[in-house]
Amino acid sequence: ADNDSPGSGAAYVLRRVAGTWSFEAILKASIFDQQDGFGDSVAIDGDTVLVGATGEGGIGADPADNSGGYVGAAYRFQRNAGVWGAGTYLKAAHPDSHDHFGNSVALSGSTGIVGALLEDGTATGVNGDETLNDDGDEGAAYIFENLANPQAAMAVEQPEFTRLTSNVSTVNFGLTVTGGDAQRDVIIRNFGSANLDTGSFVFAGPAAADYSVILSSATAIPPNLKGTVRIRFAPGTMGTKSATLHFTSNDPGQPSFIVRLTGTGVCLDTPGGPAASRIAQSTYVKASNTGSSDSFGVVAMSGNLMAIGAPKESSASPGVTNSGSATPAQEDNSLGASGAVYVFERNSVSDAWSQTAFLKASNPGADDRFGSAVAVSNNTVVVGADGDDGSGSGVNPPDTGFTSNSGAAYVFVKDSGAGTWSQQAYLKSSFPEADGRFGRSVAISDDRIVVGAPAEQVLSITQGVAYLFLREAGGWSAEAYLKDQDATGYESFGDAVAIDGDTIVVGEPGRAEGTNPQAGGALVFVRNPGAPLGEWSAAGVRLPGSGQFHAYFGSAVAIDSGSLDGTTVVVGEPGADGGDGSAVGRVFCYTSDTPGVWNPQAVLSPGNVTFF
Repeated sequence: ADNDSPGSGAAYVLRRVAGTWSFEAILKASIFDQQDGFGDSVAIDGDTVLVGATGEGGIGADPADNSGGYVGAAYRFQRNAGVWGAGTYLKAAHPDSHDHFGNSVALSGSTGIVGALLEDGTATGVNGDETLNDDGDEGAAYIFENLANPQAAMAVEQPEFTRLTSNVSTVNFGLTVTGGDAQRDVIIRNFGSANLDTGSFVFAGPAAADYSVILSSATAIPPNLKGTVRIRFAPGTMGTKSATLHFTSNDPGQPSFIVRLTGTGVCLDTPGGPAASRIAQSTYVKASNTGSSDSFGVVAMSGNLMAIGAPKESSASPGVTNSGSATPAQEDNSLGASGAVYVFERNSVSDAWSQTAFLKASNPGADDRFGSAVAVSNNTVVVGADGDDGSGSGVNPPDTGFTSNSGAAYVFVKDSGAGTWSQQAYLKSSFPEADGRFGRSVAISDDRIVVGAPAEQVLSITQGVAYLFLREAGGWSAEAYLKDQDATGYESFGDAVAIDGDTIVVGEPGRAEGTNPQAGGALVFVRNPGAPLGEWSAAGVRLPGSGQFHAYFGSAVAIDSGSLDGTTVVVGEPGADGGDGSAVGRVFCYTSDTPGVWNPQAVLSPGNVTFF
């Protein structure tokens, strides 16, 4: 393996075929650097994988630009006939240093969400002004569309020069301008071709008459090789317009263009076709009561439902507010880091997202970190609060006693008739203990919930465990207790969990591999179809990572059983490196179509895919 970029990170995709898990791919970014942390978060739906890299330093659309620090990025990978393609580089429209974009990711169909836990925007609600910043670590989330289209390219704002390349002689430049009486110049330079023809300007948006378009130097010939297109709104008009500009080179062998956008307004561009084939940031999501240091941005989604946790939100009011508007009680920040979760729903007609509920624990406490983990399935939201201090055990215990950081999980359900949310259950460890961190991770599939407690003890040794809960007739009960039977201590088993149907994946990033501490690990547990309730595999199947020193394999896990390729497991290894200790990262893919047997399929990285 090429180990010249230690610690850049990776995510691993695994596939199960005929019951055997195997590597399917290693995922890495197209351009990666030390400390990128690729694999900090992972999500999978069908043949699409989304990977977060919170340490990535790109400020603009160029992955090679690392002028920022911990800006963060996400990468979309698409599988076709068992073959994983190169990653697509996703960024926020207005990236900034220390945003930690990619700290969490979620994927449902063709829609993905990327959290930026330390983003500094002061806007509230949906699609506010992204340029308002105060360095306050409020947090944000970003929604991207068209991720399941294998041909889609990323549309990103380009304030500086950007090189567009293509294997064909025509490049379609998608352009969106937002604002009133705004002007935008598109300056095109051609390198390596005889001449450049900007062609005709084709409108593809509403109110095309509001445009004024001037073609200057429409045909660029040596020695200038430059053309300019000027776009101006009619005075007083507002809104978003779209158009497509065709750049045609007379030398198909070397069609390379550099584009610079100048002037006011906002422009988005992509090399590769109309809007339908673009991956674009569609929605900028903020809390209704945005507050400094709230860390809004722990994301989960299912269909048209999205939940976003803010584990450091500090309002004191308990329970559920079935409204998307902030109330005076939500502005009372007297209970520091009690945490909150915001529920958003997408209108099936307009496709617009809006906040519909504000969730708090029924028993909020300071430093509970409610919202440090979230999961969604159908009309159920599960929330982890790994700082909860209750001493009760099991399901819906009395809120009595004090056991510091024992942790908890909360279940909320939506009444489909009334459209309102309510708390259904309060879950605790069967053996609550101080600093056990039950609720550090949560996952749900229909009527089953998995909760990780990565610091809980087993036989007086801190190893970590995971608990499985089952819902029947609206009531929850404990179904299984999962652990690493080979654990020796400090594995952090349960730091990440995932479930789909009868398969559970548990990450343990603290596990040692030989003499390498914190190499990490992941175990797969299955319940045979038709088996009695509670009959889950006791030992689990161990998935292999790189085994590197401080690779933290298992820091993020995801699973999907809906692909024609069988069940696929994705495991992040954000600390994977090549020798000097910096986190480049990888993602491992395993597949299986027979219970208990898994095969490595590939290892994904930002720039390439390695197949097995």
